[in-house]
Amino acid sequence: MSLTPDRPVTDAPDGRRSMAGSILWPLAVLLLIAVTAQAALAGGGAFGAAAWRMHVMLGMVIVVLGVAAAVLAWLADAPRVVRRLAGGVALLSVLQPVSSMVAKGGAPWVGSLHSIGAFVLFGLAGMLAVRARSRR
Repeated sequence: MSLTPDRPVTDAPDGRRSMAGSILWPLAVLLLIAVTAQAALAGGGAFGAAAWRMHVMLGMVIVVLGVAAAVLAWLADAPRVVRRLAGGVALLSVLQPVSSMVAKGGAPWVGSLHSIGAFVLFGLAGMLAVRARSRR
């Protein structure tokens, strides 16, 4: 598996693919900002400085952004590495709320996986933003 895409994200024969590729990078950057804000809200919520409800609501927005990134990467016929990164972002963004619910439901040790997942999601979103930008 090569880490270097063999073609630009926007190198596609029709306008739909080109538009999807053009939207992917700004969406990935927005996702990276949202994950950063999510971590800030988690820290603030843990110490009473922020409303915990905002952390939960932003988490749902991150799920939508993550799934949208995967769909756009597929529609853009992006290089394999970009599609895999976007798929990883989508999968992890969906698993984050699940891990939170499991932790609250009687397996508190899963809460540690929730926080580790946030770091991994940040890294994947960052790599996605770099790969999508370098191939625009």
